[in-house]
Amino acid sequence: MKGLFNWLGLLAMIVLLSCDNTAVNAAGITAPGQATSGYGSTANYICNGFTEGRVGPWYDPWSGTWCWYYIPAKLKNGTKAPVVIYLHGMMLMAPDIYMDHIEHLCRQGYIVLFPQINKGGIVGLATDNNQYKMMHRTIDSVNNALSKIGSKADRSNMVIFGHSLGGLIGLCWGDNEGDAKAPAVQRIVLADPCLYANIPAFVDAFVNVTELDFNAKARSTTVPAIILTGSDDTIALPETAYEAYDALVNAPSRVIYRYNTDTHGDKDLKADHMAPIDDDGWMPGWAMDMLGGDGEVDAFDYRVFWAALDAALDGKNTLAFDMGTWSDGVPVKTVTQLAPK
Repeated sequence: MKGLFNWLGLLAMIVLLSCDNTAVNAAGITAPGQATSGYGSTANYICNGFTEGRVGPWYDPWSGTWCWYYIPAKLKNGTKAPVVIYLHGMMLMAPDIYMDHIEHLCRQGYIVLFPQINKGGIVGLATDNNQYKMMHRTIDSVNNALSKIGSKADRSNMVIFGHSLGGLIGLCWGDNEGDAKAPAVQRIVLADPCLYANIPAFVDAFVNVTELDFNAKARSTTVPAIILTGSDDTIALPETAYEAYDALVNAPSRVIYRYNTDTHGDKDLKADHMAPIDDDGWMPGWAMDMLGGDGEVDAFDYRVFWAALDAALDGKNTLAFDMGTWSDGVPVKTVTQLAPK
């Protein structure tokens, strides 16, 4: 009996040591941070501060008509600067959720516009369900912000960055149907564009969403497009990135890049739907996980989303992603070009 206990003890020790070694091997292995050269890096920072402003009715933060604008302390081209129209995901209308990226852009001297797409609050979530109206409001608020900014905004050099629902609207931006006249942009970068409403069944019984006909509208987009999709995105599946790609039949250049989950370190790099956001805002992490992933700044931000937009602002249609290495020297999983092959 004593021998049995000795063998059990030895087996338990082996298991514990094995687990401990795994933990030790992973512990302290960190993902790469922001690079000092290349797109997404600190290399082109020319200032630290910026001024925040906003257009829209001060008394109604849930109207879906607000547009924040960010003017860097030093403009990229002296008296004026290129403009980023930053289109957020569904219900992610607080610019704080994307603020690290906005600051990165401002530090390079770019002007950033952050319009509300959807109405806020419970009432807004339940009743604001027409994506055509969302798009028209967004365009109107962007035009109002551009008028407010005036000559500082270089209207001949504007780029869209759209995440999720914002990616859908960015895909359709070139179509000027209706009363809203969209300001012309020179390039679009779409991060995990969500082409379908994807409403849970228990909500779908009460909310009828009028979806944008992206196949028809994207035909009017005649500028280069970069599409980014995550390998573990369960909201906007990587397969739908091909639908966005196929819809851009008149784009002079279009490319799909897939960033890939990497679990090598003690904190995973998760290629999920919320990878492009910097912060969860007021929502708890568990709630964000249900909506597609937690929000934090990591190597995907610096080396995928920030890099892709920096490249577009630099007039590039494609780019080579520098994903860097984990702190133990192991390379982070590379970005895969899905199309064109």
